[in-house]
Amino acid sequence: MRGLIALIGLLLLPFAAAAADLRMPVKAQPIVAPIPSWAGAYLGLHAGYTIASAEGDYTGVPPPPPMSFYTFDLKPSGAALGGQFGYNAQYGAWLFGVEGDLSWIVSGSDLIWDPAGSPRFDEIELFWTAHARGRIGYVAGGSMIYLAGGAAFAGVRATHQGPVGASSATWFDSRTLTGFSLGGGFETFFAPNWIFRAEYLYDRFGNERYDWAPDSRYSNSDLTLNTVRLGVIYRP
Repeated sequence: MRGLIALIGLLLLPFAAAAADLRMPVKAQPIVAPIPSWAGAYLGLHAGYTIASAEGDYTGVPPPPPMSFYTFDLKPSGAALGGQFGYNAQYGAWLFGVEGDLSWIVSGSDLIWDPAGSPRFDEIELFWTAHARGRIGYVAGGSMIYLAGGAAFAGVRATHQGPVGASSATWFDSRTLTGFSLGGGFETFFAPNWIFRAEYLYDRFGNERYDWAPDSRYSNSDLTLNTVRLGVIYRP
């Protein structure tokens, strides 16, 4: 009889062990979210505002007399709407990239009349800006701060109106300006493959001379831009 009981106990032992395993709670392994990568190509859209300053002066020498001279600081500022594309390489927490962008400037014009009261005025219109920049950034999880610098471009038109005899004439000169750009910003992932960006750009262009009439009427002006932009970027 004792042998029979021992045999039955041996046969039931695996089932008892299985029942004990069912009663013991199993701790779930934590799910580790993948760290987003910043490497690769990307493209996006941005919107912001450009505050411009075009400092310069107008000089008119006889004919017609008298000589005229006045200074100006025009503000052809406006909303900046456009897009950007680029490529990043990431080495640990450091990011290196290149980027190009183009912005249309909405209602970016300003003019000044001759303070002496003559029918003269000077106007500067800012139509678009573009950049070709390099970037270096520091990545911490799903966010990054960066500095950027490179070439800046701007499409402008200068206008001058002045007296000609008993009437007046208007001169126009459209140019593509080249200068330099410095800036920086912040980016963060808000969804897989989607990035939010906030950035600041400082652009400066050299002095431009506009000859309205050879050796008798001309204007000089430079152009400085301060831009704040927000953007959304898609990284495949």
